[in-house]
Amino acid sequence: MGHGNSRTVLIKLNILKLMQVQMFSQNLMSLEDALKLAFANNHSVLFASKQSEIDQNNNTIGNAGFLPSLDANAGIRKSVLNVNQLYLDGREVNRTGAVSDQLDAGIALNWTIFDGTRMFLRKEQLTEMQKIGELEYKNMLEFTASDIINQYFLIVRIKAELISIEESLEISRERMSLTELRESLGKLSKFDVLQAKTDLNSDIADSIDAAIEYQNAKIELKRMIGIGEYDDFDVESEINLLPQIIAIPNNIIENQNTQLLLAKQNQKLADLESSISNSYFLPQLNAFGGYNWARAKSQSGFLSENTSYGLNYGLNLSFNIFDGLNSSRESQNAQIRIEMSEILYRQIAESVFSEIRKVQNTYNALKMKLDFELENIEVAEENMALATERLNLGIITPLEFREVQNNLNKARTRLTETKYQLKQSETALLRITGNLISGN
Repeated sequence: MGHGNSRTVLIKLNILKLMQVQMFSQNLMSLEDALKLAFANNHSVLFASKQSEIDQNNNTIGNAGFLPSLDANAGIRKSVLNVNQLYLDGREVNRTGAVSDQLDAGIALNWTIFDGTRMFLRKEQLTEMQKIGELEYKNMLEFTASDIINQYFLIVRIKAELISIEESLEISRERMSLTELRESLGKLSKFDVLQAKTDLNSDIADSIDAAIEYQNAKIELKRMIGIGEYDDFDVESEINLLPQIIAIPNNIIENQNTQLLLAKQNQKLADLESSISNSYFLPQLNAFGGYNWARAKSQSGFLSENTSYGLNYGLNLSFNIFDGLNSSRESQNAQIRIEMSEILYRQIAESVFSEIRKVQNTYNALKMKLDFELENIEVAEENMALATERLNLGIITPLEFREVQNNLNKARTRLTETKYQLKQSETALLRITGNLISGN
């Protein structure tokens, strides 16, 4: 091979090494760091957190209707009238532009003493809504954590592939040098040199593609975390797997799975809404009281000035006799919503338990596959060492060596991919069983 072609290959290799130095020389971001940043910056998490705060703020006795209302009012009114008055005793008053004015002020208290137990039911309803807000926030944390974990270890997987490709590149470069040497000695043909160069260029292209995928995956992780302008970073080099995850009974999952807990809370809300609708069939008792002051002046009429002030108070009992059957309709609809919430719970439960069976089956199968891939990688590496020795001795051809090299690369890729898929299954199992946040 000519010096120009060798120089081109070396330039490509130097550029590739520079890219790899840039990729692996950044500050290390651990999975724990990524999760903490996501929980603090992810927009969906922040939105769910604010909604949970609103639900918490709404859960007060005042919002439930236990506390009275107190209103103050004041007013002033003036009028200018033309008056013609004829009295029974024959007197007559005619006045043009008679001015009158009135001032009044007061304070009024209204307190619902009994409203068919609605205030108690509303307070319980607000408490359950607060619990729903907390569960929705936890649900968002779990799905965000799941996405972050999967994306983080996708980057780890691509990084492992890059390292494997770099090792393959080194082997391909040594093979090309050896092939060139043997071709100059007349032991190999030009075909073997061209084939070695083709294989080396193929490895370089694979490395560049993997480097692009690696950088884009990191950009996506930064977007998910909510730190788009964050400095570049490196990730861990291994996909750390948990010990064997034991299957959890369904009755425990029912009390831990966030989606099922949300469905249960919605059932409670439906029951409370039914009770609230039935409370409208009961009477309502209100207490009221107030203090009023008023003064009126007039240039016409019987009184030139009148001032009054004092307290007023009492009770008001009301009972709806007929409202167009609307209360009955609402009660019937509330009962239907209870039945709907039960149907929805069964639907979600079937979906959750179906998902966990599928994930558990995948997890168990990948566990067995991992053992096989670990054994296979040992065989492939041992075979590669023998092939390298035999190539140096001229016992096997470069094409046979390339096949062994490709088999090692495939074995490494399968091992990394299996670990990544197993990590995804682990994460899904922890999320479904409600143990993802505490477990990570």
